[in-house]
Order: sequence, then structure tokens, then C-alpha cells
Amino acid sequence: MLILPAAALAVGILSPAHAALELDRLGSYESRVFDESATEIAAYDPSTRQVYVTNGNEDTVDIIDLTDPSAPAKTGSLRFDALPGHPGEFASNSVSLARGILAVSLEAPETGQSGLIAFYRACRPLADCAEPLALVPAGFLPDAVAFSPDGTKVLSANEGEASEVEDGAGLPAINPPGSFTLVEVAHRPFRVLRTTQLSFGAFEPGGAKALGPDMATISAPRSARGAPYVRIHPQAPSVAADLEPEYVTFSPDGTLAYGTLQENNAVAVIDIRTREVDRILPLGWKNHANPRNALDANKNDGVARLETQPFHGLFLPDAIAAYSVDGVPFLVTANEGDARDPADFGDYGDEIALEEIDLDDAVFPQEDELRDGEGLGDKNVSRIDGNLDGDGQYEEIVIFGARSFSIWDARQGNLVFDSGSALEQITAEALPGHFNASNDDNSLDDRSDNKGPEPEALALGILEGRTYAFIGLERVSGIVVYDISNPHRPQFVTYRNDRDFSLPVEEQEDLGPEGIVFVPAAHSPNGDPLLLVSSEVSGSLTVYGIRH
Repeated sequence: MLILPAAALAVGILSPAHAALELDRLGSYESRVFDESATEIAAYDPSTRQVYVTNGNEDTVDIIDLTDPSAPAKTGSLRFDALPGHPGEFASNSVSLARGILAVSLEAPETGQSGLIAFYRACRPLADCAEPLALVPAGFLPDAVAFSPDGTKVLSANEGEASEVEDGAGLPAINPPGSFTLVEVAHRPFRVLRTTQLSFGAFEPGGAKALGPDMATISAPRSARGAPYVRIHPQAPSVAADLEPEYVTFSPDGTLAYGTLQENNAVAVIDIRTREVDRILPLGWKNHANPRNALDANKNDGVARLETQPFHGLFLPDAIAAYSVDGVPFLVTANEGDARDPADFGDYGDEIALEEIDLDDAVFPQEDELRDGEGLGDKNVSRIDGNLDGDGQYEEIVIFGARSFSIWDARQGNLVFDSGSALEQITAEALPGHFNASNDDNSLDDRSDNKGPEPEALALGILEGRTYAFIGLERVSGIVVYDISNPHRPQFVTYRNDRDFSLPVEEQEDLGPEGIVFVPAAHSPNGDPLLLVSSEVSGSLTVYGIRH
């Protein structure tokens, strides 16, 4: 067990009153299935005290009894291989729950085939609620799904990911458009009132909301020093085909929703009242030459060493959450930095080793040092960003992920706060012998060349009038807690990591947190606030008590 209190750090030190929040490990459900996504995204039902968690290994949603938080136990599973009117084996990607109704986003058996949103009643025993209440058509590859705060609307992020290519060459044969699906429902009795597919057609060249040459790389390369732009792959068949919604959240009043467009380094704003994608907010870049944004990009030196580098970091967020302070709306993002691997997507991939690109000597007189295979040379960088004049030489080095979480002005998309290098500072002090280890490898520095701790999971919770962000680090694992009550001056609270690095990774627990659920005391089975963390690599669901 590794816990780091705020007082141990030079970043974001809190007063003792605020630093008192702690996470106590109460219990864990262990699937005993390693690195097969046996537990990914979870939702909690307070009326039955059950957790519904997606199981990517078996393409099910598993049901975990949480009556006793110290002994969570699996009681059954929902299966999707015999859905009425939909042949084939659908796979569960995400779940959300409101007012006793469970929504499940289902991926179709074949790439390029539309998915579904399935609705179930949350109840006991499973036999009484194993049949879907409704099956609603969604877009291509529905990933995240979320209920609105009042439980009357459901939104799915339809990623529309391209098909993989053979032998790592050529372009994908199938590249469906990304989109969102909005479902309006009524309760008592439950029924679907309306389904609307929200497309990106208006953002295509010539459309009413066309991104334009100053907003997309599909038309011209852009500079990280210029205005933010929506990142579009230059070989994309269309803007919509390249836009890939990853995660969704609603505004506190339910009138707007926000979807991360991860590979595009942007956030889509959905107007729920008009049922359309209203606008796209580009997120810009992070300057790693700034000491506040120092990072460890060298996996070959065997030491935790944060340094400034001539890199520009793409935020590329995964999870997103919304909250408001004094009526002003803000967004919180976990900046994972996912990229398209050429091994899977061929020429549509955007990832390459630094030593494989040709740097402009006039801009980078230290080119040989940067491209050294024993140092920074194997750092993953973008091959579609940074070659500004099209001559094959790169004037900027653009990397994936910001190794941080950020807070944004939800109205304009302006950056309000970024945690800078704090997450790497925190993990370096807590885990000096396993800094930037991966979730399937105990080795020090294993992920330094590729997105570091990789913040991915995110949940917000209110305790005694203060708002906290719980951020899951996908690679080194563990949960970082920040007090974000003041969005301009968030404060680090604690870091909890329960990995036992003395064991082989396949025997460890809590590897690769993929989803986090905050359970307020009023809904908790034991009357105390809880944190539910689903970890995809260890295939576990861990229950933490929150002490404050």
C-alpha cells in the first residue's frame, strides 16, 4: 500500500483541514482474469445496492452485490448474444444508471455495423430483469453512455473507429463516421419517446459549421504556436469519419452535453434542446519547454528525472466531467493521449518514434541528441503534426497526452487550470523504484517514452460542500485526489496506490483503473461515501471508503 499525503509534496500543498480526506480500501471483487478487460466501466444502483460493470472479456455486464462493501460478490451477468431482432454477439462498452434503469452501449459484431443502446430494469433477482426493456439503434461503435441528471435523456458517444489493416500498410477499408445518439425516455412506466442521431455533417467542408483551413489539418498543417484547431488526419475520407467521440457528460442542468473527441484534441458541445452538435472546442497544446510542464520522456536512463523538452503536448482527453461554481460552468478532463497505432491502422496511424523523423536543423540544432536511440529517440511523437511547410522536415515535435488533468471554461473552451507535471512528481515521490511503470510491467521508466502515468478515469464528488476530482492513472495505477472547489487553484489532496510491486503483475490487484464511480453517503450501503474503481488489467472492482 502506497499513500502520499499532500504535505509530502512541493505541489498543491493544502491546509491540514483539506488534506484530511483519505481513501480506505474496504474490499474488492476479483475476476481473476488478467489483461482481458474483465472489469471496465461501472454504474451503481442505490435501490438494490448492486454494481453493474462491463466485462470486455466475456462481452457481458456483470452484477456485483455491494450490500457489504467489504465483500463485493458477483451474482450474475447480462448477456447480449441473443438479443431479440439482432443476431450476433454484441459487446458491452459502457453503462449508466438512473431512476432504477440501466443503459448499456453495445458494439455490433462487425466493424461498420451500427450498435445499440439497451435498457434494463435494475432489480433483484436477475431473472426478473434479464430481458431488455428496449433496444435503440445507435451509431457506429457506441462507446461511453450517460444519463442526464434528471434521468430523462441518454447520450452515447459513437466512436466510429476505423477497421484495422493487414500487415500494417494501407488505409482502413472501413472508416465509419463518428456521432452521438440522444434517447429521450419516460418513466413509470419506462418507455422510449424519441431517438435522434446527431451527426457531424454540418462540420464538413462547405457545411454550415465547416471547420475551415484555420481549424483542421485536413486542409493545411498548423503550428502549435498558433490558435488551437481541431486535429483531422490528412488522409481522412471526411471530417465526420475522423471525429471519434470517446466519452460524454451532461451539464449540471442537463441542457448541454459534452463529448471528448480524443484523437482530434477537441470537445464537442451538444445542445440537448435543439438536438444537435452545436460546436466543437479545440483544446490547443501544452508547452513542455515550460518548467511547470517538465516531464520524463526518457525510458532508457532508469531514473525518475523530470526535464523540460522542446515538445508540444496534445491533451487528447478521455474521460470528461462537468460542474459549476457560482453559476459558471467548467469541464474537467483526464488527458490520456490515445493515438492511432500504425501497426493497427497502417497509413491512418499517427504515431512514430522520434528517431524516425527528420528534424529541421535550423530549429533543432540539438537534433542528434534528441534522436539518440539510447536517450529520447524512442519517444512516441506525431507524424502528422509539426511538419509545417510540407518539406518532410519537422519544425515542431508534437507528442501525445499532457500527463495531466485539466479544467476548462465550458463556454469557450479556454484552459483554466492544468496540473502541469504534478502527476509525475506525485508518482515519482510515491514510487521511486517503479516510477512510470506500466499496468502490465513493474519496470521503472517503462512508460516514460509514451504518455507516462496516463490519466484516464475520472469522477467528481461533493463532500461537505467541497468538490473533489478523483483521477485514475491507467499505467502506474492508483487514484489521485484533488480539491477543485476553486477551479483556478485546485489543491492536491492524496494519492492511493495498492499495487504490490513485489508480485508478478498477473498476481497484482488494482491495475489499470478504467472507470471510477463516486457514491454519496445518502446512497451508500453503509452510510459513508464510497469510491468504486474498476481496473481493466487486473479485472477487479475495488471499493474505497472516503474518510474526511
